Amino acid sequence: MQNQALLDTFTELVDRYEQHQGFIQRAREQSSRFSAKIVDKVVRDHTAKSTAVGTEVGPYLKELRDAIALIDRDRKKVTDDRNAQQTAIEELELRRAIGELEDNDFQGEADGINGKLADIQRRLDALTEEYQALTEARDRWKTLHREPDSSEVRGREISRDVPPVKGEPRAESIDDDDLGVIAAGGPEDDGAIEIGTSEDEDQSPGVRVDWEDEPDQMGDMAEDMVEGAPIEVSRSKTEPSSNGGKAAAVLLYQEGTPEEQTYPIDGDVLTIGRSRTNHVQVKNDSKVSRVHAKVYKREGAFYIEDNKSSNGTLVNGELITERRLFGGEELIIGETFFRFQMA
Repeated sequence: MQNQALLDTFTELVDRYEQHQGFIQRAREQSSRFSAKIVDKVVRDHTAKSTAVGTEVGPYLKELRDAIALIDRDRKKVTDDRNAQQTAIEELELRRAIGELEDNDFQGEADGINGKLADIQRRLDALTEEYQALTEARDRWKTLHREPDSSEVRGREISRDVPPVKGEPRAESIDDDDLGVIAAGGPEDDGAIEIGTSEDEDQSPGVRVDWEDEPDQMGDMAEDMVEGAPIEVSRSKTEPSSNGGKAAAVLLYQEGTPEEQTYPIDGDVLTIGRSRTNHVQVKNDSKVSRVHAKVYKREGAFYIEDNKSSNGTLVNGELITERRLFGGEELIIGETFFRFQMA
């Protein structure tokens, strides 16, 4: 197998991740026998270790996906070749049927084509076997590395009005009373989560921008939420990014589903929250703060920083204040899941 070394390394990392997750689960199951402090210490220990392994997985996951795409392309080419050879056999049979070819001539040409078909089939079988092994490894990781289930993604409404990220909008703060209003489910709350992008401001880019405090603007939510509205996905024209049109990284929402959305991080800062002033707006998730978190680039590396949100930001299941991102991490904002990927 051409990608055997990649598969072996990836599988070893996933095995380690699964082992740490198993330790976490079994430690929690012992909560009735051991003190909460001890259980929490062991859980945090293995959470940190599984997070570190998850970070290692990121680059290999990208290689795995690239390998799967290449194999899929090769399989299509080989399949087309096989179909062409089968068509050639059929043509020979017609020429023999109308008397153009004698049996001996037909058999000689057919034997040559059948030899090619046998080689093609062996090649196709090898590609299919490798494709299945790589996709099974990828799917195993996706299963272990928790994705939002159907109950979490049901009814989520996504819109992306202005994709480009040129600068960071003004940051906002939120208090517990404000969250209580949203969680109570006022007349504007239809229970769906909507993700969009702000088009209010176009500020100059900056790598590290201090968070600022502002009064809440409940009108932002009421104006954008339509009770009972169906799921709708919209995109507007994109502007050229600062790196020549190709984003250095992306956020994936509802990864692996027909509703998967890709949000390019083609500037230095991208903010996430329920306010319109964010680059990615999350609506109708009562646990998302107005300006909840930001992903930013510093000295060529990507980081995520929580904006002292009421419900926190998680990376691979771990509550963080700030964390470097390498690709492949699961980001949880409120109850909304994203995947960070290097482009």
